[in-house]
Parts: sequence; structure tokens; C-alpha cells
Amino acid sequence: MGNKKNKNQEKNLNFGCLIFAAALVFAVLPAIIIDNPIPLVIFLAVAISIFPLLVQRDEETKLTPAIDNALIGLISVIMKADGQATKSELEKVKPFLLKKFGEKQAKKMLLLLKEKLQKDIRNVRPHCLSINRSFTYSQKLEFYTLLFRIAEANGEICENEADLLSRIAKHISIRNSDFIELTHEFSTFYNYQKRQTTVVYRDTSWAYKALLIEENASMEEVKKAYRKLAMQYHPDKVSPHDTFAQKEAADKFYRINEAYKHLQKEKR
Repeated sequence: MGNKKNKNQEKNLNFGCLIFAAALVFAVLPAIIIDNPIPLVIFLAVAISIFPLLVQRDEETKLTPAIDNALIGLISVIMKADGQATKSELEKVKPFLLKKFGEKQAKKMLLLLKEKLQKDIRNVRPHCLSINRSFTYSQKLEFYTLLFRIAEANGEICENEADLLSRIAKHISIRNSDFIELTHEFSTFYNYQKRQTTVVYRDTSWAYKALLIEENASMEEVKKAYRKLAMQYHPDKVSPHDTFAQKEAADKFYRINEAYKHLQKEKR
């Protein structure tokens, strides 16, 4: 994954080619000078068996600090999206990190995750762009599937988790066909997308955060915050020529409306 890994692989390939070329010279010379093909035959037999080992990829993925930060940042956002990070969610994360990065790197990343869970990451786009630049498509899809499994670990994918997963999919360029396949695999998300929701809201913290107010806010404060943000992020306020800004505003506007409707029901 990433540029650092590619550089390591290139070094391994160059080293392997150098050894191969040197050995070839020493095998060919006897065949030419003393007309004895046996060393050449032996060399070719050995080379065929060991050359793949000289150029093999590192088994454990090497990441730059920026990519570490992006990966763990997105994991922490999904873990907290339903109100709290739980043990069942962490149990989805640990095996993935161990398998992909090895024990030593996984321990470092888990410590970073502990730090990230104490912070409030509001903008996931920079993390997504880092991953989009550095990962192959198959690596992105594998990581994105992990995010789904984290969200589903507590039994259902709540609206806030579904919203984040949708935005992350766009930012890291997950194909629509793969996205749809995942939403079918995780039925609560699929129902949410179809507006036939069976989603259970675990708490209301996501709604207060969406409206940028404290959790003890009165209904009057909720309405005031909603009106202010709805005006600020209404798609009509964004240039019609900026497609990306239009989409961002539409997503934000939708989330603000969902948060307001949810708090209206809660405060009845």
C-alpha cells in the first residue's frame, strides 16, 4: 500500500536483478572458455527456483505516517459515529491491522487509534484523499469493507454511520456497483438507503453534533441552529458551476435536516 511500499519493492527488484546478472556471468564464462555447459545448466535451474524470492514483495505493508493517520482517522470516525466506540467494533479492527501490517506496526496503529478516539474529526475528506492517492483500488475496497464491518459490529448501521460511509465512498472513488453490493450485504444500511428504515438510533449525540449545539440544548436552540445552518448550506447558496461544492452542500443540508427531524421526535 502506498508509495513507500513501491519504493521498497523496486529496491528488492534491483538487488535481485544485480545478483542474477553477476551469477549469470560466472556461469556463462566456464561454458565459453572450457566448453562445459554444466555450470550454466545448474545456474539456470537454481535461478528459476530462487529468483522469485529475491524480488518478492514485503509481506507486511509499510505505510507513511500520513497514511497511518488517514487510515486510523477514518476508523476512529466510524467507531464513534453511533455515539461511542465499543469493544465489538475494536474486535473488527485488530485482526485487520495484524493481518495487513504485522504485529509491530499494528500495535503502533492501535495506540494512534486510542489518541484519535479522544478527538473530534469533523472533516473526513483530507484523510480520504490521502488514501485515494496512495492505495490501489483493491486495497481501497478492502479497507472500505472494514469500515462497513465496524459500523455493523453493534448490530445495525445507524443513520450517521450510513451518511459517513456514503461520503467516504465518494471521496475514495469506490465504484457504485461495489457500493451497492456492500449495502445489500449489510441489510440495515440497504433499508436506510431505500428509506424503509429499520435503523435503531443508539443515541442523539450525532444529531446535536450535526447542528453544532450542546446536547442539553432546548428545542428553541435546536430550531435556531437548524435555521442558521440550513441557510448557510442550502444548495442554492453554492455556485451551480461547482459540481463538487454542490454535492458537498447537498450532503450537509440533508444531514442537517435529518438531525433536526430526529431531535423534533426526541423532544416531543
